Amino acid sequence: MRRVLFVDDEPKVLDGLRRLLRSLRKEWQMEFVTSGAEGLQEMEKGPFDIVVADMKMPGMDGAELLSLVKERYPDTIRIILSAQTGKEALLRSIGSTHQFLHKPCDPEQLKWTIRRAERLRGLLGNQAVRSLIARADSLPALPDLFQQVVAELQKPNASLRDVGKLIGQDPGMSTRILQVVNSPFFGLRRPMTDVERATAYIGLDTTNAIVLGVSVFAEYEDIELPGFSVRHLWEHSLLTSRLARLVAEQEGMDSQLVEDAGLAGTLHDTGKLLLANHARDEFRQVLIRVAAGDTTFSAAETELLGTNHAEVGAYLAGRWGLSDGIIEAIAYHNHPGDSDTDTLDLNTVVHVASALAVAAGSAAPDAEPPDCLDMTHLQRLGIDEHWPRWCEATAELLEVAAS
Repeated sequence: MRRVLFVDDEPKVLDGLRRLLRSLRKEWQMEFVTSGAEGLQEMEKGPFDIVVADMKMPGMDGAELLSLVKERYPDTIRIILSAQTGKEALLRSIGSTHQFLHKPCDPEQLKWTIRRAERLRGLLGNQAVRSLIARADSLPALPDLFQQVVAELQKPNASLRDVGKLIGQDPGMSTRILQVVNSPFFGLRRPMTDVERATAYIGLDTTNAIVLGVSVFAEYEDIELPGFSVRHLWEHSLLTSRLARLVAEQEGMDSQLVEDAGLAGTLHDTGKLLLANHARDEFRQVLIRVAAGDTTFSAAETELLGTNHAEVGAYLAGRWGLSDGIIEAIAYHNHPGDSDTDTLDLNTVVHVASALAVAAGSAAPDAEPPDCLDMTHLQRLGIDEHWPRWCEATAELLEVAAS
């Protein structure tokens, strides 16, 4: 039986949750407390599988509580349930929270969210992934600069100028940021030479995604394998990031999901870097089989390694404490239908964006959908007819970039 701890400073809210979740008493052992301090005391008595906390509480707020839970009980699933809907609340929860839900929350949505989080924990616990990771001398740590940028973003008075100054203190990162911003993907008519202006141009969240992506790819830029190019993978990831944001915007997703789509697009293929570096012999065989046209990339990886780059990349994102939505999008970007969802989510957005990037790299973007696109899944969601519209938007983006 799952043990679930609810933390909210309003007794009436807790009473409402008790009533709403009464039907789950046979599945969940639930405890209800009115402060973060009480919550930690309950956790000291015995482990909880899930903690659901309000964001705005006196003394210790939800973000602070879940940060401590993450530190002391890293296997516990951490969920914010809050009436606060602003960007500040979302930024405050970055790194400590697996899911952010808005009040009032339907019991079925909460139940589904918890089951989804548990399924993802199971995926990240895949023994084949753990065995592969055990072979690695080390894994990329969450970059210090990324953590500093996140901390800056969490300040109530966060500004583009301050983030730009922070990045400017790292000459190497400043150079790489400017290289990215001046690349065709951003379509600048004049080169930009000031990192503060570059940050202002692309925005805080895009800057955040690039800082993390640049840091990871730079760590593996010396990999040399026939048929594999870190530079080409980075270019594909950058384009996928731009297109993921584009698709999310076209499908009317909220601003936070648009930003998450961009970050997930940047990181969706990072698992390939880990495989190429830490499982080089097997990955070389994967490249050979794919080049021969006998199988798909994921199928060859699974056959030779027992896992694939999507699962490995998701594991790394999980180690970094990124949100479940981003981890899931990385894990299921090749096979979004496996995530057991019947709505358009980040998994599908990143899948579509990667396919658009592949189509744009091999032919005109209005060509027939590439083989890597799961058209059956899109048909099930009722969005398969959106492909021409996405292709048209992709063509416009690339035309601006080339001009």
